[in-house]
Amino acid sequence: RRLIARPQAEFERLARDSDFFWLAANPFNPKAVGDELRRLIARPQAEFERLARDSDFFWLAANPFNPDVVGDEIRRLIARPQAEFEGLDGVLRERWASQGRATGAAFESCLEFGSSIVEELEGVLRTVDACTRRVPERFRRQPEAAMVVLTLASPCGKPFGKVYWGGRHQAWGWGNPLGKLHKQAVQVLESYGWRRVDERDDSIVPAFCWPTRKAGDFLASGGADAALPLVRPFPQEFTQRLDDKSELAAHLSAAGFAGVLPPTWLAHDFMASELCGDNEQDIWFVKHNLGVKGNGVHVFAGSGAVKSRLEELGPRGRHTFIVQRGVAPPDLHEGRKWMLRAHALLHCSGAGGARAYCHSDMVVIDHGQLYTEQPHVRAAHISSAGNPKNWPKPYLLECEPAAQQVRALMEQTLAAVWQFLPPRPFAPPESELCQVLGFDFAADTHGRYWLLEVNNYPAIASGTMEHVDTSVYTNLVRDVLQLVVLPRLDGILPVLGGFVKLDVEGANGAPPG
Repeated sequence: RRLIARPQAEFERLARDSDFFWLAANPFNPKAVGDELRRLIARPQAEFERLARDSDFFWLAANPFNPDVVGDEIRRLIARPQAEFEGLDGVLRERWASQGRATGAAFESCLEFGSSIVEELEGVLRTVDACTRRVPERFRRQPEAAMVVLTLASPCGKPFGKVYWGGRHQAWGWGNPLGKLHKQAVQVLESYGWRRVDERDDSIVPAFCWPTRKAGDFLASGGADAALPLVRPFPQEFTQRLDDKSELAAHLSAAGFAGVLPPTWLAHDFMASELCGDNEQDIWFVKHNLGVKGNGVHVFAGSGAVKSRLEELGPRGRHTFIVQRGVAPPDLHEGRKWMLRAHALLHCSGAGGARAYCHSDMVVIDHGQLYTEQPHVRAAHISSAGNPKNWPKPYLLECEPAAQQVRALMEQTLAAVWQFLPPRPFAPPESELCQVLGFDFAADTHGRYWLLEVNNYPAIASGTMEHVDTSVYTNLVRDVLQLVVLPRLDGILPVLGGFVKLDVEGANGAPPG
């Protein structure tokens, strides 16, 4: 590192000096240095014996495979008197100079020997090509592709491009535009031309954004100089109507779709309700309006226990909670309750209006404990509770009648908030809103599915979904790209892939069953 810190011009001068031989290895990469040393050691012994008899070489008595021994030998040499090295240096330099002059006068290129050497070189090249083909693709260094910049400019005057960054942008304040995606999904985008840039680079506005909830809230229509992604999520003011459990229940009830959810009350309404036929062994849930990943979910046996807990919270404390009756009797798989995660894609463009789709890959997640009516065994009642080591491997739903029922419930849920979609035109007018929503369902023993909640920023192969096969989410991301993003950015025809179009405007109030 001390040598590397010296002026570049000094190294350039040394590179032209015939007294120096440069080792093709990065000093910051010990493995590369070791590989180069091993390559030299592997040369024929006779060659080194010839060199050993040459008075121009000085041999270091240290094993290059043992850095400690090398270091000790170097320290021993450094400790010798300076005058000894100066005398040796002058003699060696004069000898090398005379050898160089003699070599220069008698030098002949091997290429002057005609076609025989060409044939040998071709044989060497064929061998090199054969060796190169045996190198696994993952170890090869790929050429850096040019950054894809669109001709369309954003309202702030800067072009859109297939870019993203890590962390938070220093000028615009957003988090990573692709922060919600797992590693394999980012690699898919990079195969279509996306490139990572520095957080300080504000020369190009990201053309597509799939961020985390905290990365930023993107408006449908910004100011005249706003820097907004061309294809971006819906404003959180809209998606919160689905994500907030109390708002979701209110919208479904107002639209005549209350039967989509299990019986659900706002906490203060539940305190004033009088339940008939309630069994003290029935399972009830008290959920925070904005709880995620099982946080803010409390399990009780009987409505009496629920009211006692709400009474303890007081009017202000219970204001942010809902009460929901558990799905009963619950359908069990190998003795465990289970939850179904389905993904909806909501897409809104200035020209084509609003559309919704459901992906055909629906993930079944068994709970971490065998079912019991004891409310304190949280993992028996909450899919994300318990030790992840005890979670069974998730799998895909393979029942088309069940999938049809789930899609009907999604249509009714989206229909309840359809009137609140952001008004057009967006900014810029070519902008499109695109977001994947996570719908969680449970089923009873009669085969009826119930919506439990909607997530406006569902986990993608991480968190509560880290046990799901990553290929499920890689396929989901690829299908979103080919259905919405690439048609907008590259002008290709949209492809449904694994998506099924939902008929939101044709949804009716009859409970699916």
